[in-house]
Amino acid sequence: MNIKSISRFCCNAVYIASPCFFVGMGVDVACSNELPEAASVAAPRDYTQQELLDAEVRPLAKAARYYKYIADKGNRNACFRYGDCLLFGRGVPINLDEANNYYERAKQLPRVNGVDVKLDNTEAFLAEQYKKAADRGDATGQVLYANKCEHGKGVPVDLAQAAEYYKKAADQGHADGQVLYAGCCEKGRGVPVDLAQAVEYYKKAADQGNAIAQFLYAYRCKIGRGVPVDVTQAAEYYKKAADQGHVDAQFLYANYCEFGQGVPVDLPLAAEYYKKAADQGDAQAQVNYGDCCYLGKGIPVDLPLAAEYYKKAADQGDAQAQVNYGDCC
Repeated sequence: MNIKSISRFCCNAVYIASPCFFVGMGVDVACSNELPEAASVAAPRDYTQQELLDAEVRPLAKAARYYKYIADKGNRNACFRYGDCLLFGRGVPINLDEANNYYERAKQLPRVNGVDVKLDNTEAFLAEQYKKAADRGDATGQVLYANKCEHGKGVPVDLAQAAEYYKKAADQGHADGQVLYAGCCEKGRGVPVDLAQAVEYYKKAADQGNAIAQFLYAYRCKIGRGVPVDVTQAAEYYKKAADQGHVDAQFLYANYCEFGQGVPVDLPLAAEYYKKAADQGDAQAQVNYGDCCYLGKGIPVDLPLAAEYYKKAADQGDAQAQVNYGDCC
């Protein structure tokens, strides 16, 4: 048996053993703490007998750890099982966001040996569970149930219901709920179009630090959609999003700094933010940063670096970059 086979065997053994810790099947619950906490470490290692004896973990928590350990190695069934742990609070605190993440991950993974777990994890089942949580007032449950209603997963499409539950979450301060409810208001999905309310909820989420909301609110300030045009406010919120790594915001904030829109002209800062966006793969930012290097705009002239960034954009099919790179050769 080769190393790969041994590894697969060990992973399957851990997965198969995990249910035993939930119900005590073939496992002395009083002695179950003597098993290694494989899921609490980044990779398998040898355990001393004392470490095994010192593991003070309740059986449900141990099973959840094992499921997570194998799920994180790409096991579809374990992803479903660990999602159940998170959904029902079996051995871990209830976390609907993470439960949903593991269910979604499971759907993208191949079946194990052609066999699937018993799918009580259907979309209808999840929608039912999320609604229960939503009706208890859980804001994450409200967002997840609204999403099912919006996209018809497990329940019929019901945009009004989706908007209602997004708003419930939004009014509890859930930033994702605020962004999604704003989108409903802006596009008239389940509620009448109300641009002013859309902007209000985008700003609520933006002021909580949600980068997507910061970008969306900035853009609406820029074009005057649902709010008066305010390029200073737009620049402020583009920068907030840019500083969280939002690539489009980085490019636009750089552009504002280059041309003095909403902020004083600042060529070094423009070059800095063009580079941030360029290094995330934005082709237009790569061209603009190449121009900064080629012309010495805000940074010293550096022709080899200019050529490097022009080539990055050229390789993405940008026609101007292809011309510029040709000029450098």
